[in-house]
Formats: sequence, C-alpha cells, structure tokens
Amino acid sequence: MTLRSTGVLAVTVTVEADRRSSTERTTIPISLSVPAVIVEVLRGRQMTMNFCTDVISTDAQPTSTMAATAGEGEIVLDAAPPEGEYTACGSTRGSLRLTGLDAEDGTTFAPITLASETIGCYSG
Repeated sequence: MTLRSTGVLAVTVTVEADRRSSTERTTIPISLSVPAVIVEVLRGRQMTMNFCTDVISTDAQPTSTMAATAGEGEIVLDAAPPEGEYTACGSTRGSLRLTGLDAEDGTTFAPITLASETIGCYSG
C-alpha cells in the first residue's frame, strides 16, 4: 500500500535526548530492538495537524496506533545548550532518517529523510 501526504498516516519516533552533549552533535541510532526507541504509525484523519506547535486539533486524533515491526535509521541533533542557558522553544536543528519501515498491518514506507531547525516545541 502506498500512501502519500494525505494526512491519513503519521510516523512518530520517541527517544530521550535531554542529556545529550553540549559540545558535539548527538547521533541516536534507531533500532526496533532497543527498548528506549519507540517507532509508531498513527492512522486517522488530518494527522499532520497535531505536529504543529500551536494548537492541538481534536479533529486530528489517531483512530489507531501501531508499532513498527521493521525499520532502522538515526536521529542527529545539534549540541545541547550549555547547562542553565535557556534557548527559545524550537531552536535545535536535527534530522531523521528511517529505512525499511513496516507497520503491524503490513503497510510499508519508502525511506524517510527529513530535517528541521525548530525541534524542541510541543503542541499545547
């Protein structure tokens, strides 16, 4: 099954990155065999809406959440600000690369590569 940017599916990757280096970029390998890395596929309507940092839309809630069953990649984040130094919401640069991603229902994904300069804000 091939789905394009229809807002029907969203892929989320959850990792802990609060304690990363303040002097060097941090690379976090994504492997489904590592319990600290959670990769999920959300299905619903208008799924892209809740990845904005402004307002959570109740029209965009997932109707199902599936674990990824295959896939690997990496997240790369810029160095953290020095301890005690405040940086504005969304002031971290980073990138995500995922390949071989499959969901529990058999949905497969083309390789995913993206970069952002506004990591660090959360909806709501």
